[in-house]
Amino acid sequence: MSVAAVLPEAVGLGQMLSSYTFRTMLLGTAAVGAASGALGSFLYLHKQSLVSDIIGHAATLGVAGSFIMATAVLSVDGRSMLVLTIGSIIASTCAVLLANWIARHSRVGMDAAMTICLALFYGSGMVLLRIIVHSCLPNRGGISHYMFGNASTLTSADLATIGGFGTAALLVVLLAWKELKVFTFDPTLCRTMGFSPSVLSPLLLGTATVAVVIGIKAVGLILMIAFAIMPAAAARQWTHRLWSMVTLSGVIGALSGAVGSGLAVNLGKVPTGPVVVLVLAATLAVSLLAAPERSVLQRRRALRAQRRRLLAQAKGEGA
Repeated sequence: MSVAAVLPEAVGLGQMLSSYTFRTMLLGTAAVGAASGALGSFLYLHKQSLVSDIIGHAATLGVAGSFIMATAVLSVDGRSMLVLTIGSIIASTCAVLLANWIARHSRVGMDAAMTICLALFYGSGMVLLRIIVHSCLPNRGGISHYMFGNASTLTSADLATIGGFGTAALLVVLLAWKELKVFTFDPTLCRTMGFSPSVLSPLLLGTATVAVVIGIKAVGLILMIAFAIMPAAAARQWTHRLWSMVTLSGVIGALSGAVGSGLAVNLGKVPTGPVVVLVLAATLAVSLLAAPERSVLQRRRALRAQRRRLLAQAKGEGA
């Protein structure tokens, strides 16, 4: 059965690239995937995947708060990508810092502190979104769509915002590459070499926050955790080096974003975020099953071979 039979109104790659709306959507989701995938590798290696979840949920408060501030106080477009990104960065950073402060100055564990902050900021954001929907503020229509993303609404200005913030975050990581690499794998050596973890940790979390929140319009607030963690988890199955992992994770994120956007267009009125997450999940599944050294199947074969060797050795000693 051909694609045309299943999707009679399918939009080809050529049509998508020739259309301003579709081209902007593809470039936007690819840029978000590249930045989030690359910087999410550090969160994955630090075993701080929950941090990306806090960032995504806390950004709900940032979106709602910045919209109200921009529209009601500053009299500017509250749905501007720049306004919403700045608000999301502020809210997400506050949530992460608050979680760290609670864990450091109380007997509450880090996981519990993160959960508390996630619920607090997400709940507050949902309340403000509800207030916005039932208010008389201009341009309030469609603000709730940021929960799951709608990449078809991206504009050239949005692309500039995504590219600017994403490039800045990647440049910071490149400039501090040696320090972040040592901090990731050996914090003790990091201190010995004179690098301060108290500086590197906020730097890493700050760049990761930027990489996550730039996808609020394209992928959505809730599902950005997938963009931050799934590409890194998939890339980790294929490589043992940090540089290649970060690069491969960025490539996986970019390609998954572009493919997911194309599928969302051809499937009809489907939010971009969930489709991109399904593509990322499929990529991760293939990596877990097909990676030459770290795949599930390879590990099973290695365990079986080891079991046979042990049995043969035991029989040889018994004889």
